[in-house]
Amino acid sequence: MRTTPTLPPKVTLPISELEKKNNPAGAAIPSLSLAKVLLIVNPAAGSRLKRKKLGRIIEHLRRAASSLEIIYTTAVRDATRLVKEKRKDGWTLFLCAGGDGTINEIVNGMIDEDDPASDQTPSPPLGILPTGTGNGLAREIGLPLDPWKAYQALLSGTAKPIFLGRVTRQENPSGAKAHRYFVLLAGAGFDGYVSGWVERRSALLRKIPKLWVYFILGFIGLFVYRYPILHFTADGASYTGSTGVVARARLIAGPFIFSPLSDLRARSLILCLVKPAGPLGYFGMLLPLLFRRKPGKEVQYVEGKVIEAAGEGIIHADGETIGPLPARFTLSEKPIYLVYPKPE
Repeated sequence: MRTTPTLPPKVTLPISELEKKNNPAGAAIPSLSLAKVLLIVNPAAGSRLKRKKLGRIIEHLRRAASSLEIIYTTAVRDATRLVKEKRKDGWTLFLCAGGDGTINEIVNGMIDEDDPASDQTPSPPLGILPTGTGNGLAREIGLPLDPWKAYQALLSGTAKPIFLGRVTRQENPSGAKAHRYFVLLAGAGFDGYVSGWVERRSALLRKIPKLWVYFILGFIGLFVYRYPILHFTADGASYTGSTGVVARARLIAGPFIFSPLSDLRARSLILCLVKPAGPLGYFGMLLPLLFRRKPGKEVQYVEGKVIEAAGEGIIHADGETIGPLPARFTLSEKPIYLVYPKPE
């Protein structure tokens, strides 16, 4: 028998000590409400089976939400543009049906720290309906990977503040700066190289789930990448390595713990510095990751609030290529609110 989840029109959320610490100005914590819902769907994300389950979710939303609008992305960074256009329209809940790339696009539309007017119209909470292949954010917060079960969990969940990572780089010789926010991780080196390769993948590889394409091209890349040494600073202290991952989340590429010290709600970044260069050194790091779900000793962890990177490398944010180094990694000054499932 099917069970239909219900949600009271408005839920007043308790404010924990962590919320107070992360919200020193005392800004209002948004309440979870289905009064006006915007559902953003990436029709190309993940498997057809997962996408088919959206029909049941939409059917329930049409009955439960006072107002519902559904928009479908059709191009890269379409979700960012659409959310920017609509974020001031009084929504009470954003829902994302897609993978981590779609989530990244949405959060980049939700927050704009260069726009003073954005303080007057804070974005509503964001709920995740995981229809991608990796679903790193859903795994990170303990959300079921089945879209319908995730939807049920969200309806009894709690909106909590998280702080996004922010990448700043010089966009052109005139000195103009470009910003890109990330939820899970960003970095430069081998992972940036593979992310760029994945984005340029052939039509044949586009028929394969994206997470598997990362594994395939990542394995090939071990033997063709040149492993230049990159230079990093974390709060002024200097480091070198062949890859630097700036992590907000613990997990990488599914269930694998790459940055055990990271916390989405913490007010600091973790630089995961890969010291060795070459296929053998990387195998020494990756094999423990695959079999024990934790990386080998070749990864050095450095905590900091400002991380800078320079050298010959490509930057990515949540798997989306941004451009070449140098770059500066910081935290957003304002949080967004993410709907977490109720702890079991």
